[in-house]
Amino acid sequence: MNKFHAGVRYRHDTAKDLDIEVVKVRYQDSKRVKLLIRWVSMTTGKVVTFPGQRFDGVDKIEIQSKDYQYWNSMKDGD
Repeated sequence: MNKFHAGVRYRHDTAKDLDIEVVKVRYQDSKRVKLLIRWVSMTTGKVVTFPGQRFDGVDKIEIQSKDYQYWNSMKDGD
């Protein structure tokens, strides 16, 4: 299952103020996906950076396949 794609924004069902924008899918198998992402403000649409993060705002995350159901792409009209 190829759930995540580069260049697409995703929102978690419980998100209150941040979305993710996938920069690159680093690894994907049937159990998990490893992504390079940018955190994006839901209200302003601007990239958010946190202390200790890379200067360009890129961060690494891993999402387990059992959690895919909670992520929706913003291009799907969500």
